[in-house]
Amino acid sequence: MARCGCGGGLCNCSFVAGPGISIEGTGSTANPAVISTDLGCEQVRPCLSGGDGITYDPGTGVIEANVSGQAGNNLAVQPDGSLFVPTGAATVTAGCGLNGDGSGSAPLTAATSAWPHAVPVDTYGGVVACDGAGVLRSEPRALVASLISTTPQTITPGTTYQIVRFPFDSESFDPAGMHEAAQPDGYTVTNWATDDRSGLIWPPMRGWGTLYAALQFAEAGDATEFRSQFVRDPLNISTGQDTTATEHRADTVGGEFWTRTWGLVVNPMTPLAVRVAHNASGPLDVTLAEFKLVVQPMYG
Repeated sequence: MARCGCGGGLCNCSFVAGPGISIEGTGSTANPAVISTDLGCEQVRPCLSGGDGITYDPGTGVIEANVSGQAGNNLAVQPDGSLFVPTGAATVTAGCGLNGDGSGSAPLTAATSAWPHAVPVDTYGGVVACDGAGVLRSEPRALVASLISTTPQTITPGTTYQIVRFPFDSESFDPAGMHEAAQPDGYTVTNWATDDRSGLIWPPMRGWGTLYAALQFAEAGDATEFRSQFVRDPLNISTGQDTTATEHRADTVGGEFWTRTWGLVVNPMTPLAVRVAHNASGPLDVTLAEFKLVVQPMYG
């Protein structure tokens, strides 16, 4: 303080208090200048604000936890002012298919079992999927299409097989829509009785298919041989014609009534049909025909 000429108990410096500052004393040795500040709450509060999880009232200056009032929230302020979550509030009661209670020591998990098969689960295990309503679903149950026709269908003689056709309004069972006039490739059948596409069943998924057929001819005439077969894609729409379970039969002493069963792998967009032929000298009518497919999920 030499520049102020301080000495002998005197000081020639001048002090001026600014906003929020107070000065006491003269600055002498005997009466030193004491500079201090005294800010009120109203001056400090504008500098404060609340953040996530915090509330702040600038009028009262109270800062406290922002506890959610939404249903299901178990965090609460206790009488002693502390925050507390009851132990039971963090747990749930597990139902079928679940283990644990959701606590730290017993987290909620799916109830699974060991894979008991020799084949690897990564390759051959099925799936559980969530549907549009949030419900868990397993792989499909067996899908079934069962077709029937009681309208006589004329089969011309020769070695060329003819597809057996079926109407779209008299299926005995087709909940999966495997035999529809509007077909998966965009084609629409307008007359089932004249369009070979009416004889197609379209599997909606890959799986193991079991085919059934029942065929009845009105009479044998002079025919000595009847033929039938199942065929994949008989009209070369997608994967190409592929016949299977072809069978030749001699005429019988009674009616020409046959039943057929065959198993095969089926695929989407590869339709299936049953076809027949005969060697009579003229046309013969198929008076009753049934064609059925059962598709089951399979490994591989």
